[in-house]
Parts: sequence; structure tokens; C-alpha cells
Amino acid sequence: MAAACAKTSCTQVADIRAGDLRGRLPAWLLGEPGIGSFVLLPLTMKATPFGLIYADSAVAGGAVISERELGWVETLRDQAVVAFKTVG
Repeated sequence: MAAACAKTSCTQVADIRAGDLRGRLPAWLLGEPGIGSFVLLPLTMKATPFGLIYADSAVAGGAVISERELGWVETLRDQAVVAFKTVG
């Protein structure tokens, strides 16, 4: 999770129980029965994360968003960052 937050782009995990991901996800996340997939969009200023937009679904593949939807969500994220910069 920390690695996903350190980068500035969206991270989508379609199935948290996929074999190649199990070793890279925290144990608390794997133990959550209500999470099958998730999307993370870090909020960053000057390459430093300060917040996170997070969505999940109990169903594997349920939280995966299309390229078009990703554009909208990234616009929302960018506007949130601008709002935080404005507030100071």
C-alpha cells in the first residue's frame, strides 16, 4: 500500500487474492472479507503523498474502472489537490 501511495498514478487491483499479489499486500487487507478489489488514487503535492481516494468492492473485479472513468476520477483527484493547495 505504501508503494502505491508513493507513486502519483492510479493503482487498480482487480483481485486481491490473485497469487502474484498476495505477498505484496498487507495481511490486514487480505483478512478483510468485504474486499475483493480496490482502486487507489494518491493525493500528492511536490511528490509527497498527503491523502488518498480509495474505493473497494467485495467482488473481484468490482472496483476496476475503465480508462474513460479513470480520466474522470483523475480530474476529481486533481481538483481536490488544487483545493488543498488553495486552502494552504
